[in-house]
Amino acid sequence: MPPDSDALPKINGLPDPFTFMEGKRRVRNQNDWKARRAEIRQLFEKYVIGSMPPKPKLDKIVPIDPAEAARGARAGAAALLPLKDP
Repeated sequence: MPPDSDALPKINGLPDPFTFMEGKRRVRNQNDWKARRAEIRQLFEKYVIGSMPPKPKLDKIVPIDPAEAARGARAGAAALLPLKDP
């Protein structure tokens, strides 16, 4: 979840995209830009879009017959769960 927008400091105007987060160092070459770009991306993920969830683990993939799907057949799989002893 992004932080509460009311708790963030108020800043008039946009920050300089070529100044690093610590505020002292500026982008001077291509390697600096790669590092600054990574900082900007982290900020964008934190405050705007959020981070990507991890890829799901796929234990079993059930193939679907394209001919059945074209006819409107329902594709589904039954799951059997082990019963626990009471």
